Amino acid sequence: MSLAPPADPVLEAVLRAREPGELLRGLRQAWESEAGEACPLEDVELSRVHYKPFARARLVVRGRLGPAPGSGKVRRQPFSLQIYSRTDQARRRRRSYLARPSLLPSYGPPSFVVPEWHAVGFSLPNGRYLRNLAKFLDTERTRAWLRLKGQPKLAAHYDADELEFVRYVPRKRALLRLPAAADGSCGGAYIKLYTAAEFEIAARNLGKVAKRARKSSLGFAAPRRLASGRKKRAVVMAELPGEQLTRFFAGHDDALMRAAGSALAGLHGSTVRTRARWTPRAELDAVRRAVDDLCAALPALQGTAGELLRRLQARLPEAEAYRPVPIHANLFGDQILADGNDLAIVDWDDLCLGDPAFDVGRLIAHIRYENRELDQASRESAAAFLDGHAERHGPPLPAARLSWHVAAALALRAKISALRPLAPDWPDRLERAFVEAHDALDHPEDAARGIFRA
Repeated sequence: MSLAPPADPVLEAVLRAREPGELLRGLRQAWESEAGEACPLEDVELSRVHYKPFARARLVVRGRLGPAPGSGKVRRQPFSLQIYSRTDQARRRRRSYLARPSLLPSYGPPSFVVPEWHAVGFSLPNGRYLRNLAKFLDTERTRAWLRLKGQPKLAAHYDADELEFVRYVPRKRALLRLPAAADGSCGGAYIKLYTAAEFEIAARNLGKVAKRARKSSLGFAAPRRLASGRKKRAVVMAELPGEQLTRFFAGHDDALMRAAGSALAGLHGSTVRTRARWTPRAELDAVRRAVDDLCAALPALQGTAGELLRRLQARLPEAEAYRPVPIHANLFGDQILADGNDLAIVDWDDLCLGDPAFDVGRLIAHIRYENRELDQASRESAAAFLDGHAERHGPPLPAARLSWHVAAALALRAKISALRPLAPDWPDRLERAFVEAHDALDHPEDAARGIFRA
């Protein structure tokens, strides 16, 4: 039986904005009200939603504008919308923004309010406190920088109007994708923007892993760094070929899943150096924060969620019995790419020393999350991945420890993949994740083989 969420003005606003035609209508109306002129927006695409119950939601929107007078070139304008529970909150945020000393160039109004969604909007790069984004939305400026960094082909191909906003987190980071040239003259690239402190860590991690992957038989490739800059707080990486491993979860390619498990074991057995440390206590704290959001969205989950937290706390000593090795620490199926028989692993920002069961448990939880009606093929995929890891890593990971991580990861996956983006059936997915998390703790030997009874 589906659980019904309580009335939340933030949720209601996101659902209204998602209705066909509403996003374009609302942005046009806000643009014309702010600018006092006709809006040239011809189409908009909602590329990302990040929902936090009763607090706020972030929407990233890509708009297509008609060509400028005298030019046949289609223009694109990304927007960031911050939805609150009340319109006065949005207006206050905009007043705070306008108090800043400068506004950056954009095709639309730098900022605006959409009262019916109690939202403040920004024509990027005028979003909140990620000023280095402006540098990469300036095509000529970025081309000059890329040439200086020894990337003339990428510089010639670079066009800010072609950028895809894969991720945008105000005040923290952004991930932009530049597709490969249609004529094959230049490959695609990813541009990741950070805070000053995060940049130093991320650039160092990527360099270490990529170097080790080139020189050792880890079993996977890592993104090649094309350019980086401390002042820009950015790393530019070559786009790697391949499909996300998630697409093979319910398939029959056991050899590929076994190779992916072996590749991850290559990392766990490597000598990649990092000072950062991960602990099960930190993971449990992350689960507690996730549970707060999940229960705010669906209060009926409080009983089963609270019981899961109690069980994880009681079994924490089992989870702490590990020898630290290099781990990815943010692994799920989308981070592993398969190009035929070649594998790559991306997103090394969280590289640290920790429990290999943390990485493996997250991947097994993701397989289970993506296959709610678990069939024989997906069970075999999980088993093949685990076998590949065990063959290279050594003895299989202890069932009690691995099942603890699977259970914790299911709660986190429910927040990341169902609640944050408001997947169409998100209440059912949240409820199901807790059922399966308890099942993992009830039957640790089965969970450690990728089998779920729930």
